[in-house]
Amino acid sequence: MLKCNRVTQLVTTGELTELGFMKKMELKMHVFMCVHCKRYMNQIQAIGRGAREMVGAREADESQIQRMEKDITTRVTGGDT
Repeated sequence: MLKCNRVTQLVTTGELTELGFMKKMELKMHVFMCVHCKRYMNQIQAIGRGAREMVGAREADESQIQRMEKDITTRVTGGDT
């Protein structure tokens, strides 16, 4: 079974795509059972989505940027601000 520090390392470094079938299953099982790792994965994914949106919005005005920042914050905190 994977430990939390290994899960966060895999998520942060982007090594998830390099995992074999059994390690992916261990990861899924751990994230299913561990609320902290699940929250961390969701936060990293939200930050990644927000960053991609920001890159696509280089010509965005200030109100659009503020909306995107608020959306990222909402995704990361799960609506708890």
